[in-house]
Amino acid sequence: MKDNYKLIVTVYGVVASLVTLYLAWPMIEFFKTSAPEPMMMPFVYGPIIMGLSVSIGAAFLVNRQESSDARARIVS
Repeated sequence: MKDNYKLIVTVYGVVASLVTLYLAWPMIEFFKTSAPEPMMMPFVYGPIIMGLSVSIGAAFLVNRQESSDARARIVS
């Protein structure tokens, strides 16, 4: 992948993560003071985790180091 594409995806990952946390911050602060019931935890924190996993996953996947052996297998 070209360096400019890696930069674009990395910037997307950082910005999308910050926007997700910024939008979810009031809900996070609310549940610090009043904890939800254990059965409701996936419904409370699930959307935040899913939003963060896409952006953080994209940034990590695009910046991973490939071994020369893996590149050789892809070419041949």
